[in-house]
Amino acid sequence: EYFFMPHKFNFLRINGLDILNNCQGKTINIEFKFSKPFPANCIFRKELLSLSMTPIINIFTKSAEPLINNHKKDSYRIFVDRSQPKAYEIIQTLQVKAHNSEGGKRLLKNYKSFERFEFLKDNQKDFYSVNTKKNSKGEVFSEISFFSSYIMDETISIDLLCSNGDLPSKLKIGDINTCDLKGVDTKNVEIPSETRRCSVDGNLLWKLVSVLSFSYQTILSKKAFFGVLESYSFLDNQSNWKIYKLLQESIIDIQSKSTYLIDENITKKGTLAIFSIKDSKFYTLGEVYLLGLIISKFLASFASINSFCELKIRCLDSKEILHYPASFGKKALI
Repeated sequence: EYFFMPHKFNFLRINGLDILNNCQGKTINIEFKFSKPFPANCIFRKELLSLSMTPIINIFTKSAEPLINNHKKDSYRIFVDRSQPKAYEIIQTLQVKAHNSEGGKRLLKNYKSFERFEFLKDNQKDFYSVNTKKNSKGEVFSEISFFSSYIMDETISIDLLCSNGDLPSKLKIGDINTCDLKGVDTKNVEIPSETRRCSVDGNLLWKLVSVLSFSYQTILSKKAFFGVLESYSFLDNQSNWKIYKLLQESIIDIQSKSTYLIDENITKKGTLAIFSIKDSKFYTLGEVYLLGLIISKFLASFASINSFCELKIRCLDSKEILHYPASFGKKALI
């Protein structure tokens, strides 16, 4: 998201406003106090702030057209709406169900995803696999394959996570103005961004598989850190490459040492990561702070559940020291 949707991180939530329910006034003043100076060429204006804003994404659940699985084909193309093939783009397959009538009884069955290995837990022999393909016109579509010992014809229902592809990019400011909540008026203040598609090949997939075995201790050197970061950056995109190059030039050194904290009366051991950054490469110190928030969450994804990672950033030019609270690990032990 830092590479593809950097504007997402320009949002903040103000908590505690429910206290206004007990107030009788019609207006309030919110005062922001900044502890650091703004850049010389930055003029702070009210137009830089907007209230009641949130980032949105064009994604929703939808059922595909039912298909008949007669177990005679290797795969079946998934159609969301055959009459409008360009109106929908499949993001993810959520659920696959099969039903048939055998001997007057209606039988239901859930197919499990092969990629998630769920069928192994239940000792189930019925699973599916979805592949993305491209035809001679360059159009991308999805096909589903079934693996089952069952040979009777069955009707397949598929629940999908979809988007509208490139259609939202044709909307103008203010066109998105409907909301399910009563009494709430909405509109988009920016033109929806175009869909950015990335090429995923075997090399990238093998890199991502190898990353699964990493821990935060193994990536706390500059070479290893950028080796892992490259797998998430999709450097064939020019704007992504510029951000990646900026990080390479600004992050001078990465060090680590053990640290301890007490959590619920239990002493836990973790790692303090120390990033030395040339902050003059960034527009403001705030951009460095934002980068630290993202790195902190990124490192936590490599820490095991019973551990934590704490981050400190040394700004080499301004001599500022930025501290970030401990992020407890989210990676399950294998």
